[in-house]
Order: sequence, then structure tokens, then C-alpha cells
Amino acid sequence: MRFIRKNLYEQMMGFTPHRASRYFLHWASFAKQRMRLFFDIFSSLESIVLKKARIRATAADLVMGFTLIELLVTISLIVIFTATAATYNRSTQQQIALFREQGRIINQVYQARSLAITTYNRPSDNTEVPCGYGIHIDRENPTEVILFRDNPSLDGSCRDYDLYAGGIYEGEEEVFERATLNGVTVSANFSDLLFVPPDPKVYLDSVSDFPATMTLETSRGLSVRMTINRFGQIVTE
Repeated sequence: MRFIRKNLYEQMMGFTPHRASRYFLHWASFAKQRMRLFFDIFSSLESIVLKKARIRATAADLVMGFTLIELLVTISLIVIFTATAATYNRSTQQQIALFREQGRIINQVYQARSLAITTYNRPSDNTEVPCGYGIHIDRENPTEVILFRDNPSLDGSCRDYDLYAGGIYEGEEEVFERATLNGVTVSANFSDLLFVPPDPKVYLDSVSDFPATMTLETSRGLSVRMTINRFGQIVTE
């Protein structure tokens, strides 16, 4: 009788043990889905929060920048490197100018020697052909080197250089070529150096003696020295 009533009651209510288990499984599945959704939402919120925290930390670092000590050290290093590079650049430019002008003077000396050889067959009474060619250093104008020709006397004869006393270069009328030095000055232990054919022989003005030396120097003290012996050979130091 009780079983009939219970069965009847369950049928009236539409609730049976089988249906109860189905409802429980359905509710459990639903709860699992909601928990998984909640977990996904929580994970998304966590990642967003962490990402914003990293962005804020990066922004804070950017806003903070250098400290005063770091800034001073950086500026000091930049100044030192710039000054070193500028000094090195100026020194390099002066060395280039020094060697360039040295080459020009050496070329003038060899040019004077070559020109002197070409006068070997000059007639003794020819007033047009020079007796020789040489280099003149003006102590009052240390930025100029003159390539000159030693003109003969009015009768076409050349002086006796072994006995001659005084300077050899006699002025503007004997100038063959001028070399104006750029960025360097020249000093020498002679005023005139002359090449006379046929060897050619090398003569200095009477107050000077061999070896003949010329020194080129820049404004920063860089220098190079050239020595000319009595055979016209040039040695650089």
C-alpha cells in the first residue's frame, strides 16, 4: 500500500530516482561549465592586470630616465671622446700638411738639380743661359721657398763659386719659381744652395757649410728635417 502511494506520489510529482540522477548529472555538468567559464574569466582578468602592471612599470622606468650622476658621467665621456677626436683630427691634418709641403720642397731641390744639368753645354759668352739653378730660403719670410737661376755676368761668364764670398741669389730678376708653404714654416742653416753643371756641383752661400739642413714645422710643433749633402743627395729625418 505504501509502495503504491509512493509510486503514485512520484508519478504525480513527475519525480523518479532515474530522473533525479539525470537532473543531478545535468546540474553537475552545468556547474562544471560555469566553473570553467569563471576560471577562464579569472585567468583573463589576471593576465590583463599583470599586463597593465608591466606597462606601468615600463612607463615608470621611462619617466624616471637617467639619474644625475649617470647624466654627468655620460656628458663627461662624450666631451672627452669629442675632444680626443678633434685633437687627433687636427694633428692628422697637420701631419698631412707637413708631409705635403716636404714633398714640394724636395721636388724643388730636384728640379733645380735637373735644370742645372740642362745648362751643361752653354756657351761661355751666352748671357741668356743661366750658370746654374738653386734654392733660396728667405729667413724673413719663412713660408716661402724660391727656385732661382744664377744669371751670368754681362759678358756671359759665370763667377768662380769656389772663391766667391757672399750670397748667390741676387733678387727678383733671378726668380724662376716660388713655392708658398701652407700651414708650415721653413728654417735652414743656409740662404742659398746652388747646383752648377756638369756634375752638378753643389755650392752654398759663403757663410754656410755642409751639410745643408732645412726644417719644416707646424704651429703645433710637428716637424720634419731634410739634410742635403755636397753631392745633392737628400735625407729626411
